[in-house]
Amino acid sequence: MLLVAWVLFLTGLLLFVCAVVCSIFPSAIENKKTGAVPNSGEVLLGGMLALMIGVGLAAFVVPERKVAAKAVVDQSSEAALAADAASAVKPSAAPYASLGMTPNQFRAEYNRRASSDYELAELKIGRDHGYEGYAGYDGFKQVVGPNVGITGRVNEVDGSLAELIANVAPNESGMTVKYFAVLGAMAAALDPAMSSPENLEKLTGIILRALEQRKQHKVFEHAIGKLRYSASASETTGLWLVISPR
Repeated sequence: MLLVAWVLFLTGLLLFVCAVVCSIFPSAIENKKTGAVPNSGEVLLGGMLALMIGVGLAAFVVPERKVAAKAVVDQSSEAALAADAASAVKPSAAPYASLGMTPNQFRAEYNRRASSDYELAELKIGRDHGYEGYAGYDGFKQVVGPNVGITGRVNEVDGSLAELIANVAPNESGMTVKYFAVLGAMAAALDPAMSSPENLEKLTGIILRALEQRKQHKVFEHAIGKLRYSASASETTGLWLVISPR
């Protein structure tokens, strides 16, 4: 329809121009054989009619196209909004940190390896244990035994242990074998591979390096087995060992 309107419009415009030329220069459109000259009034009237019909068709067709185009745009916008809403409702599949066991499973595994002086009591998990600023996590704190304490971060999603922090406070006897044994038992409870002499030697190595650099508060990290260990020390707070997923 729009093509027909354009043809009529251009035809009318051509006839209109011919009528104007005919009125000014009749000889320009004179029939060479008969010498007859078309009536300029008839040509002008025909051009006017063609122009009016072309403009009328264009006025009818163009709004329809605009309405159709607007409908397509509106449908696309609605589809985009629906997709956005669906993506907003869809739960996130992003992975979260986990040590692969619950706090109670860790407690059971640790107590099997620890001496009676350093066994873990029942863990009280809640939001009031230093993790108020971490959305999606609970936590716990407990004194394990003389000079040793732990803090744990727990995923609200599945209740698994996300991170474990052990602290050996400064004491007169220093970092004795029993403290190494406690930390080794914690590591082995989370990853049985840490029971091997080779892995225990690696863990002991980063702990000793942290103790040597306690005045500089340097952090020493090592991925051992399936977990990552970070050790640091200071003369005021003692030794800190953070166990987290790799």
